[in-house]
Amino acid sequence: MADATTIEVLISQLADFQTRHAARKEIEAMGEGVADCLLPLLTDSTLPENMRWSALSLFVAWKYAPATETILEVARTDRGLHSEAFRALERITGLEVGEDADEWEKALADPASYVAQGAVEKLFEEVDEAEEEENAGYNLLRKAVGSVASEFRWEDEGYLYMRFELPGGRKQQMIATFLDTDPSGDPLTTIYTECGPANPQINELIEPRNLTVKHGQFVLDGDGDEQKVVMRQVMPTSRLTEDLAREILLSMATDADALENELTHADHI
Repeated sequence: MADATTIEVLISQLADFQTRHAARKEIEAMGEGVADCLLPLLTDSTLPENMRWSALSLFVAWKYAPATETILEVARTDRGLHSEAFRALERITGLEVGEDADEWEKALADPASYVAQGAVEKLFEEVDEAEEEENAGYNLLRKAVGSVASEFRWEDEGYLYMRFELPGGRKQQMIATFLDTDPSGDPLTTIYTECGPANPQINELIEPRNLTVKHGQFVLDGDGDEQKVVMRQVMPTSRLTEDLAREILLSMATDADALENELTHADHI
């Protein structure tokens, strides 16, 4: 195992997108013997989110079961890493419990009994075939960006989750829904992504951008201290083609990430 100074240096490099990838690979090669050095990162909210995400990904790579209790705490309390923590629990344990922290607590307490009792339900069905609108929209976007997105999955809550890798090691997550309709009853596709918290100067930032972006519009969502900037595009599902869907998603991901960087000086997954 590497000495403590080497590990400390590598851990510090996880905070910088220019050194993060190489540092993560080097730590991964050291093996789970250095896991205890990384465990405190998961619950330290003062650290950059991408640094804590890197630590999470290392526990997944090692399938390090002793970290599951701490990862469940992250899933319960950390809004930014909430979904990633649940995914990590699934990959480490091989269980498919979804995003129910109480069910995960039962599963981790006695995995064998949990499975034997038939309590695990598969929550990540690609799409409910009973919903024709969802099925059509999902399949169109799957063909458009399924091979481009680094993550592409249907969530049980009724939306499509996508994640795109961007230049400079950044990334942007996108949501699509298909059940809204226009006044004539025709299905609509809504594409949505969050950019960051609003500030007093937010209108000065988003108004000129809305004049130049090719797809989507920046709008404010929520009230008071919870108000945030999101980017949204709503259009008839019948007008979407694979090429147009790909163009919209990648364009919005890039524009939303640029505003997020200006608002937060960070990269929230």
